[in-house]
Amino acid sequence: MFTRTLLPLALLWGLPAFAIPLYQNDFESLDLTGWSSGEIFLAPNGSTRFLGLFDRNDSTTFTLGGLITGETINFQFDLYINRSWDGNTSAFGPDIFTVEVEGGPILLQTTFSNTELPGFEQSFPDPWNPSAPAANAPRTGALATNTLGFITEGDTTYRLTLPITPTSSNLVLRFSGFNLQDFTDENWGIDNVIVTSAVPEPSTAFLLLGGLGLLAFRRHSRR
Repeated sequence: MFTRTLLPLALLWGLPAFAIPLYQNDFESLDLTGWSSGEIFLAPNGSTRFLGLFDRNDSTTFTLGGLITGETINFQFDLYINRSWDGNTSAFGPDIFTVEVEGGPILLQTTFSNTELPGFEQSFPDPWNPSAPAANAPRTGALATNTLGFITEGDTTYRLTLPITPTSSNLVLRFSGFNLQDFTDENWGIDNVIVTSAVPEPSTAFLLLGGLGLLAFRRHSRR
């Protein structure tokens, strides 16, 4: 009896999780809530709007409040790397992109390249290591290429998901580029931001617990 009751309870710990959205923005509604800088930019081919255009050593911050300290969230976004990013090369770069918690850890620091020539490799999906940079082919790990209509080396889309464990109820993330040229040569943008917190799915849990209760009642009745 004890073993049969324990097995369904053990299965409860393996319940699937679902993502509770804490913030979503595809910038189509021209909403800049939470962002410190940047403008809503329409892609050259008119396919989408996004936060940009950032060039040179530009940065922007995103602030989100009402979080639970110590509860991990996932920050997912599309990063647009536009035009002639040069990757690891010291001749025109390195072209570095960074995401960091303000006053906290660096979540992502790497280089990107749209220049498909020898010597223009990128670090991504590996982190940037200036003493021994990873040499990955340009556009490695891309979600899509040349979908926005930028000329001169085109554009590359990366879908990135960063797990973050806040140390307070307010989270401030800083996104920045380094060693870039002006926006007519190299720029970047952010789109399709989704911040979620994963928790056990309550509806499934309630159904399973209800079933366990019914099972226990039926066994008690038989006795």
